[in-house]
Order: sequence, then C-alpha cells, then structure tokens
Amino acid sequence: MVGTMVLSAPQPKVRELCVLLRFLLKHKAGTMLHVEFTIEPFIEGSPGAHVTVAVAAVERFGLKVEFGPFGSSFSVTKEQLPEVIAELMRAAYGNGATYVSVDVGIE
Repeated sequence: MVGTMVLSAPQPKVRELCVLLRFLLKHKAGTMLHVEFTIEPFIEGSPGAHVTVAVAAVERFGLKVEFGPFGSSFSVTKEQLPEVIAELMRAAYGNGATYVSVDVGIE
C-alpha cells in the first residue's frame, strides 16, 4: 500500500476524520482504495449481527467483502469511501459492536 490511514472507534476522533479528508483530497477521482476492517467482539467462526449486518451494509453498495484470518476487506472508489465507512460503522455499532478498526490504503 502506498498510503494508509486508520480510523478506530467507538468515537473516531476529529483528528482521525481530518486525516481521512486529507487522504481523500490528495488522490484523483476514481482512485481505488483497499479497506480492511475488524469488528469486535470477535468470535471465530460465529460472527454475530454486529458483523453480519455491517457486511451486508457494505454489500448494499455493490461491493464484495472478502473474509480473511485477521479481518475483512473490500475495494472501493475514493468517492464512495465516506458513505460506505459511515454505513459500516452505523451497522456495526447499531448491532452491538464494541470496537471497529478500519484501515484504508491505495490499491
């Protein structure tokens, strides 16, 4: 990854959101980004609604979520990123997540 930034919650800090905005503004339209995320509590082999509903929220944008050993990931354009991340976090926290970590890098 050429560039990377991390948003973590329960409450992303203003500084983290400013980093996201600067990250988005410096790349041209249509830039594809790779997003990796982890939602806690993590229960191996038995994802709860806090995970399944969040994944479904991402997939409603027509994106495919890949599941890996250390988290899940998807590719998205820089234009879609803010809305997709917002929905991911709303869905996760709205269904019992205690922590969401999101890492964004350029593909």
